[in-house]
Amino acid sequence: MSDALPDETPEPVNILGDKTPLATQGRFLESQAARKVYIGPLGSGKTEVLVWQSLILSHFYAPNFGMVARHTYPELRDTTRKRFMALTPQRLIKTASIPDTGGGYIEWNAGGATIFRHLDTVNPMEFGSLDLGYCGIDEITESRMSSFQMLEGRLGRHWSTLGIPKDRWPYSPMFGTGNPGGLDWVWRLFFKPGHSDLYEGFQPKANENEANLPPNYYRDLAVGKAEWWVRRFIKGDMRALEGLVWPQFDLDVNVIAPFKIPHSWPVRMAFDHGRRNPTAAQWWAVDPWGNGICFRDYEVAGPTPKEHAQAFVRLERGQPLEMRVADPSIFNKTIARGDKWWSVAEEYADCGIEFSPADNAMDASLTRVGQMMWADPDHKYPDWHPKRGERGSPRLFFVNTCERSIESVSSWRFKDWKQDGLGLREEPVGVDDHLPDCLRYWATSFPEAPKEQKEHVDKPWTEVRQGRLHDHLKLARKLAAQAGREDSDNDYV
Repeated sequence: MSDALPDETPEPVNILGDKTPLATQGRFLESQAARKVYIGPLGSGKTEVLVWQSLILSHFYAPNFGMVARHTYPELRDTTRKRFMALTPQRLIKTASIPDTGGGYIEWNAGGATIFRHLDTVNPMEFGSLDLGYCGIDEITESRMSSFQMLEGRLGRHWSTLGIPKDRWPYSPMFGTGNPGGLDWVWRLFFKPGHSDLYEGFQPKANENEANLPPNYYRDLAVGKAEWWVRRFIKGDMRALEGLVWPQFDLDVNVIAPFKIPHSWPVRMAFDHGRRNPTAAQWWAVDPWGNGICFRDYEVAGPTPKEHAQAFVRLERGQPLEMRVADPSIFNKTIARGDKWWSVAEEYADCGIEFSPADNAMDASLTRVGQMMWADPDHKYPDWHPKRGERGSPRLFFVNTCERSIESVSSWRFKDWKQDGLGLREEPVGVDDHLPDCLRYWATSFPEAPKEQKEHVDKPWTEVRQGRLHDHLKLARKLAAQAGREDSDNDYV
């Protein structure tokens, strides 16, 4: 850690007290990565390492101005801030304000201050007026990526005014700690293979801190707990989450390497329009044995329908397309043009992109996707899968280049109900759900899979199209009738 700190300090500071950092804690504190996280199970010293890192940056780069944050205020007040005050040597504190009605702050004898804030805000721009030397986020997996990104932009702008030479500017001004949160944005930035060197993730071993805990701590903690809870909170497994919408999803089975999609395989596009939220799309091919393959996805926020339509035309070049299905709400006339009202679907139609309304019944579509992810003991893995010929195959797969779809589909969860009661409807969270919605729309438009797997010889696309066209037109007319449209014959490209 000495290489990361200036040669001189304002005063000798025994920040760690009588404790010795664990091996992973020490590596975390010594790391000079610009962004870093410490993600581990219960009892792995996460809050300690958050406090130690904050104190190092407050005192070896004094006067510094930092922030310690957590997603909600009650948890900030009752856990993070309370532990921070308990672990901080009192002789370092000049004054402190720790109110029950707000975040509070500490002024340091060495100069500077640390403020406490919660991040549970709809508009992360509220942090835009801050000018921070560092920011530490406790239980970072509970927070939104938008809040993290906004805070990244508030770091380090005042260092030059402190007289700190650029080659000695504070290291790791953005850091966080927390429990595993699945294949979420934290995993994507800090742990996913091939991630940027700007972000470094640390994960302690499951029992690394056991010597400092009460006897039989982990054994007793596991009693009566569900398997997912033990895997997540005791073993630190990042894939172990409660309430997954599709727990059948298996990265080792449902994700495959790219391969050339034959033109004879029917392809459909599924679409979810967004304005402030991203606009999302997926392209699905179906092989002769009823297996669906998502071979392309799209998730972009900001552009107009015309710009999205141009992007779709470029992506689909040379690929025959049966139909496009979309959220039925885009057919509602909500856009004023003079004295007339238009729908989002009509805006895309003006650009040559025609949609059919998807079946948006939540329960039915979730069940349909779950059935396709089910490992059917009588269904063989197709020839293009590494397990070719073995039985027990699902019917739904993602090419590994569809990274956003894989991440969002595999980690989509049901809402947590805070109270007990009867008749509560299971409903997925409304965050990062655009690509999972595309999957739902496609799945409900997908014909039933063949009952038998027979040897197949590819036919020309025109012959396959003619053989299926009647069924697809029938389905499109049915969906269009449900949405009050009569022009379903134009829903093919």
